[in-house]
Order: sequence, then structure tokens, then C-alpha cells
Amino acid sequence: MGLAVVILVGAAAVGLARGGTLAALADLPLRGSRLVIFAVAGEVFGAGMAWATNERGWYPVGLIIAALAGFAFCARNIRLAGVPLITLGLVANALVVAVNGAMPVSTDAAARAGVSTAEITAGADARHAIAGRGTTLRALGDVVPVPLPWRPEVASPGDILVTAGLGQLVLTGMRPRRRKRRPADRNPVAVSGPPAGAGATAVTWTRADEETPWPRRSASAGPEQRARPTTASARTADLS
Repeated sequence: MGLAVVILVGAAAVGLARGGTLAALADLPLRGSRLVIFAVAGEVFGAGMAWATNERGWYPVGLIIAALAGFAFCARNIRLAGVPLITLGLVANALVVAVNGAMPVSTDAAARAGVSTAEITAGADARHAIAGRGTTLRALGDVVPVPLPWRPEVASPGDILVTAGLGQLVLTGMRPRRRKRRPADRNPVAVSGPPAGAGATAVTWTRADEETPWPRRSASAGPEQRARPTTASARTADLS
């Protein structure tokens, strides 16, 4: 938990320094936010039942519920930056706990971080177990010492991935979004004609980037063709 707080605060500070805002996080297109509540509730339920009944089997049950809710949330938001890392971290933690019944803790990593393992050794902590020779997937357990000055802890590779994903999600979510502008017509077509009420009905189509009527007259056109009137009123005068 302490490592997650450090990463999230650092990501927010970097986001503010880059011109982002915390208010932009509210605009993240997150889907299925209630699944996060179910995930937290499932883990709390499993840990609480394991502590109340002193049965380790409750914790994997609660973790499976939390993992299913977390996976569903990640699947609906997998395109967001940081969510793939969070998904990998959840998979790693759920896998090592499922095969061992609890999160294995390295005593060497705990000693380097300054964390006591007395409660785990005494069996008072149903969520963790001391890693030994019979531990499966030991490398995915709590093997990373995090010697924070106010709260030292031991983290797993899954915890590192989840924390990194949350930091990336916050950092990218604080960026102000740019609205896409529609490209302007580079060659608009203008319609020119006589003013309202005039007797002429002819209309000349002209491109905005051309000075001559469209289509252009051929340079080889004779003087009679170039002098031919283009309005209906002029044609009427010739007939008379």
C-alpha cells in the first residue's frame, strides 16, 4: 500500500508539472466502475472470514471473487493506458495465491525491508505464508523489499505491475484532451449569379482558387467563341 501511495503521488506531481489537471481524471472513460467495489469487497470478505474462523481457505475464495471482478473491469477498459499492466499484476497475484493458498513471503526480503514475520510464522496472518521449499511459483510471491521509512513492506511482482499501471493511468489521464477539428475544404466551389430580381438567369460556377470561370476556356478558342455572350439576356438581344 505504501508503494502505491508513493507512485500515485509521484504520477500526479509529474502530471501537474506537464500542464495536466486532476480534474481531467474525472473525464476518463472508465466502464464498469462498480466492479472495483465488488473486487475490494471480495478481498475484504475473504480476509475477514479467514481471520474470524482461523481458516486459510476463506482467503483464496475471497481473492477469486476479487480477481473475477477485477478481470471483468480490466476487460472493459483494456484500451486505456495502464490497464494492461494492472491486468497482468492481478493475474500474477491471483495465480500464486491460488496454488499456495496464501501469498508466500520471502524471509530474506522481509529482513532487508525491515518487516517482521512473527505474525506469519505464528499463523495469525491468514493472507500470507512463509515461502519455503514446497512453495509453488515462489518468484511471484512477496520477494521485493520496499524499505519505506514510515511503513516498510514486501511486494510481489504482481504488486509492482499493478502499481505501475495505476501510475500510468493517472499520468495519462491528467493530460488535457484536444478536440479534433474538421479539415477545411481546400478548394471550395463558389456559385455566382445575378442579383435577386434581375432578368438574367445564367449562373457561372467558379472555383475559389481560379480567376476565370470554370471550366477554363481553351487558349485556342477563336475570337468568335471568346466574344460569345454568356447571359440569357444577351442571347435574347441577338435574336431580335
